[in-house]
Amino acid sequence: MKTALVLGLGVSGKAACRFLRKMETSVIGYDDKQTSFEELRQLGVVICQKLEEIDFPAISYVIVSPGISPKHPVYQKAIASKVSVLGEADFAFVHINQKVIGITGTNGKTTTTLLVEHILNHSGRKAKALGNVGVPFTDYILNKNPEEIIVAELSSYQLETLRGEIVDVAVVTNITPDHLDRYPSMVEYARAKANILHCCKKSAPVYVYGRILEEYKDLFPDVITYGSSNSDYSTTKEVAKEGEKILYYLPPSFRNLGIHESENILAAYLAVKNFGVQANEFLKALESFEKPPHRIEFVATIDGIDYYNDSKGTNLDAVLQAIKAMDKDIVLIAGGADKGYDFTGWRIPFLGKVKHVVTIGQTADMICRDLAGVCPIWKEGSLALAIERARDLVAEGECVLLSPGCSSVDMFRDYRHRGDEFKRCVTEIRHRRKENES
Repeated sequence: MKTALVLGLGVSGKAACRFLRKMETSVIGYDDKQTSFEELRQLGVVICQKLEEIDFPAISYVIVSPGISPKHPVYQKAIASKVSVLGEADFAFVHINQKVIGITGTNGKTTTTLLVEHILNHSGRKAKALGNVGVPFTDYILNKNPEEIIVAELSSYQLETLRGEIVDVAVVTNITPDHLDRYPSMVEYARAKANILHCCKKSAPVYVYGRILEEYKDLFPDVITYGSSNSDYSTTKEVAKEGEKILYYLPPSFRNLGIHESENILAAYLAVKNFGVQANEFLKALESFEKPPHRIEFVATIDGIDYYNDSKGTNLDAVLQAIKAMDKDIVLIAGGADKGYDFTGWRIPFLGKVKHVVTIGQTADMICRDLAGVCPIWKEGSLALAIERARDLVAEGECVLLSPGCSSVDMFRDYRHRGDEFKRCVTEIRHRRKENES
């Protein structure tokens, strides 16, 4: 019997373990975190948390979860021991032979992925969103539908190892600073994103947001560009018959949410038209699409103050897009785990828009330093306290925006946990307000 080592026991790693055990493969699971893995133990997975516990000569191959850096000691030991190392996505695609739309980018890739899935299904083409969107590839294998088009959201981590003629249509939504705690430079981060080209079939069209080529043209040869900083992103319902005019249209759920949503819509259209979706079908399906939560999500209006949850805004550019989307003065709650970049790029865009910044988490002091003099900046020890501070600072007709610009792992399980906590706190404020009125 072969023995597989699964490195990293998060969502993807657990999915890989489940699949391997169903295939009657002997599995060793490794994770640095001191948490319970009782579910995996019950499946017969042997859990290791020390490098010296692993007998590498007995390992047939290693499956690496996306969040594990190639610098991890177990990863490095596997390479040194000449053991084959596969990403969870690489392993899964050996067992998947359907048509694949591959979508990557710094921001917008989840919305675009879910939009493509929705449009295809609404238009009578079966589709399933997998990957970084939250559904592991290996969870899908045992129950796959051969008729489904796979819409694969691919992170830079997944693309580091993914190879082979897998993707039938590729989309790169944008590349802006992110994950610089993992990559030594923006060029290396962009190079990881560009690896999607090495996963494409020979005839696959590759759609790349035009601004990317201003800095990384050499990494993206022979691609089709879309979007332009000079485009007219009107929110009217005037739609020309030609598909390229899709970018002039925003349905009600996307109104006032910024240029980047038009870019996501256009990217989705370019992807699905390769599967026969016509412009009128696209627009009809678009009307019923609901954006995923935690992305400039309206929460409530309390005493004339709007509260928005943009917990998925985990990098510098995502925050700027959220700021642009607001049509009123902002009290911003920002901060979280350090991802290796500074915040000075926020200084000019914040002027005249951001009235106060309330900082939390590991980067609180860095944000205070980098934005000194731009506006009053406050530091709080928890999200709940930050919301109370923001409530004290905000005026009627303004808004409180949670858009952290950082990952959440210093204080929360993930961005969803952070966003849910924000919504819970705001809901409590609303309930207290109603109780006071009664």
